[in-house]
Amino acid sequence: MGIVNRLKKVTLVQWLIVVIFVLVMSLSVSTCSRVESNYRVYADSLTYFKNKAGDEYKAKIIAFREAAELKKANDSIASEYQKIKNQKPLIVTKTVTETRIDSVEVPTEIIKYPNHYAINWAYDETFSSENFIRFNGTTTTDSLLTSAKTTLNRLSIGTDLILDVVSNKNDEKTLSVIARSNNPYVNVTDIQGAIIDPTKNPAIKAQFPTKRWSIGPYVGYGATVTSGSDGTKISLGPSAGISIHYNLISW
Repeated sequence: MGIVNRLKKVTLVQWLIVVIFVLVMSLSVSTCSRVESNYRVYADSLTYFKNKAGDEYKAKIIAFREAAELKKANDSIASEYQKIKNQKPLIVTKTVTETRIDSVEVPTEIIKYPNHYAINWAYDETFSSENFIRFNGTTTTDSLLTSAKTTLNRLSIGTDLILDVVSNKNDEKTLSVIARSNNPYVNVTDIQGAIIDPTKNPAIKAQFPTKRWSIGPYVGYGATVTSGSDGTKISLGPSAGISIHYNLISW
């Protein structure tokens, strides 16, 4: 009863001060946690991930960002966002790849002319309809092989780039972009990205509308109605119980 009597002596102003203090501390902790997490995200290097089929992916955690924070966090992602912001993007990514062929044997054909030689060369390695390396050209030289000129007639590289956004197995509060290509000459060297204002995105809001009604316990300060032999009384003070809520504002 001592605690109840003390609560009854708490004024409305004191209750408001406590509520505001709790809200400010909650928002501060949330912001600090998000800033620390996002700093770590952009400092992380690529990691490796394999699916059940043995396909290897490069992976990197991506941060949840507000649009206003992008410029401070990552210039390249901020620049891309500015180009498409009218389309209200949810996820913006940048993937850097390197196509590298260290050494291959290229079939050649030598044609002798009266005053020079022509060496035609062509290479075609196809892994699938979407993944291939094809190039051809000609090298010409004089009959004494003292000078030569090489022309690349055509270079064609077909590459599929698969990007997925997945939950992290060890930390389901975070997401990663994973990337791979079925072209063995293509290597993913960097992945950057951000998930931008997901709770404000029109498509997400349409799929997950805000729920206004709820039921549960409450603690607060307000009017209390009591009935007794001396009639009905309305008094102000702290109160607690179970209620049905309609949320005007949520965060």
